[in-house]
Amino acid sequence: MRTDQCVGLNERAKAIIVGEPVSVVMTVTREYPDGWVTKETNQVFESTVKSEVYRTLDGAWNPGFLKLFKYTFPDGRILYEDVQAEPWSSGPVYFLALRDSEYSVEWNWIPDSLWTDEEIERNT
Repeated sequence: MRTDQCVGLNERAKAIIVGEPVSVVMTVTREYPDGWVTKETNQVFESTVKSEVYRTLDGAWNPGFLKLFKYTFPDGRILYEDVQAEPWSSGPVYFLALRDSEYSVEWNWIPDSLWTDEEIERNT
């Protein structure tokens, strides 16, 4: 069967973007048409590194298949996911890595986030 496949980031890249957990108190207020109001307060943990989709790529068979994220660190530094390699195995297999600029001729890859040839071969 032909399909688009995403392996994603390797464990080394995930360790770069994990951030530190911070406790956040979230309060949700619901107001109903009949005037009834409920409030719910929960403690949740979020990362100090914020993530958001910055680009969507079409797969070979699936439009909008791959969402790429950017990661904003507390010091203002931003890292971007991008496709490092896409070997073929019944369809493209997307291996993601991190880089430090959104658009660059140089593709400033973060070395620790790159997949090795052996890892790509093993996961294809």
